[in-house]
Amino acid sequence: MWAEFDRLIVATLRFIVFPVVRITGLEPKYVVSGLLCCVISGYFLSLGLLSLWFPKVSLLWIVTSVATIGAWIWCFGYNYLGIGPKPTMPKLGNFVDDAKGVASLSSQPSSLENKDYVRFVCISDTHNDHKRIKVPDGDVLLHAGDFTKFGTEKEIFEFNRWLGTLPHRHKIVVSGNHDLTMDTGFYDREWRKWHDEKQDSVKAKALLTNCRYLENEGIEIDGVRVFATPNMPKDSGRLWAWNRSSHHLSEFWGRLALSVDTIYHRRFWADNLLKYELHLHINCLRSSNSRRMLSPFFGHFSSFPPPSLLPLPLSLMTTEKKLVPQMGKVDVLLTHSPPRGVLDRCWSGHRVGSRPLLAGLRRLKPKFCVFGHIHEDYGVKVEEVSGTVCINAASCTMLGAARHEPIVFDISKSTKAAT
Repeated sequence: MWAEFDRLIVATLRFIVFPVVRITGLEPKYVVSGLLCCVISGYFLSLGLLSLWFPKVSLLWIVTSVATIGAWIWCFGYNYLGIGPKPTMPKLGNFVDDAKGVASLSSQPSSLENKDYVRFVCISDTHNDHKRIKVPDGDVLLHAGDFTKFGTEKEIFEFNRWLGTLPHRHKIVVSGNHDLTMDTGFYDREWRKWHDEKQDSVKAKALLTNCRYLENEGIEIDGVRVFATPNMPKDSGRLWAWNRSSHHLSEFWGRLALSVDTIYHRRFWADNLLKYELHLHINCLRSSNSRRMLSPFFGHFSSFPPPSLLPLPLSLMTTEKKLVPQMGKVDVLLTHSPPRGVLDRCWSGHRVGSRPLLAGLRRLKPKFCVFGHIHEDYGVKVEEVSGTVCINAASCTMLGAARHEPIVFDISKSTKAAT
């Protein structure tokens, strides 16, 4: 008996659940729960039909079955056909000095009168449904990952073509766990679980010609410093791209905070670039052991230090100010997953954000942190300890349709990260 039951479960997963997952991009747990609800609905409906022939069976079965099926029809219509009200953003008021406001805009805003501010437009988790989104104009478009369902070259090509139609001067994109081919190491190991034919990771990244794709990198735009990383904690279920262990994430955020805070801000960007205690010759910098020793300082900003700096003795760093990137602290942190306890509550009610990211957030204290990943907890919230304005810009709802509006904020061009 149990053997037949096991075979039934395996057949259900193989011929129903997994194909639906591959076609829709939904999480397996959502597909399984939906399948169970359909089975229960069918059960109630069959009992309701029996009551037509057997009056002794309560008509309650008919009411229950109709209500259940109606709920599923409304749910489908809400997510895919545009039926029902759209979610609204909370009124937040003036909660941060450098921000002129954070709002969800349902229409194109008027041009920004104060040229001392940069307008950021935030979206995330579009999952190939980007054409549904009405993106307001702005200076910088931020996409916090999951722009595809499975990271195929075709999906990336279509996303890049759509980006080319947007008017923003700068478009910054980070990848997410669904953008499988962007995580080269992971994809080389796991591609057979996702694709019938292997995609070219190098070509996939090269397709993003209409944006600045950042992967553990920083960039400065009009005096506003942005750092982006796709790294995120492992899910308890299926392994996805950019899933990293807690140890790896703790080490990453610890080194990032150290390199930005201690090396590039407190030491290099004091009034005088001096008092750097390490006196190493160029040959030391070229050795792998020395690079490993210096990795806490130079390991995570690809432009830190620039290639032109490496052939010079470190003593020249104290005299050639122009050689050192003026990054300082981070103003806008762009990640895919949320920090722990901040807009990270999933459908089951559990908090699934990253603890190492929260620790890094409190150490770096950026003005804004933009992310997505958790479709169910879209919105804006201020992290109490760091004072960072956290934005979950997930565009798609839990069932996969892009119905959440972009979130917009303005930040001063002359903003300086807190010391």
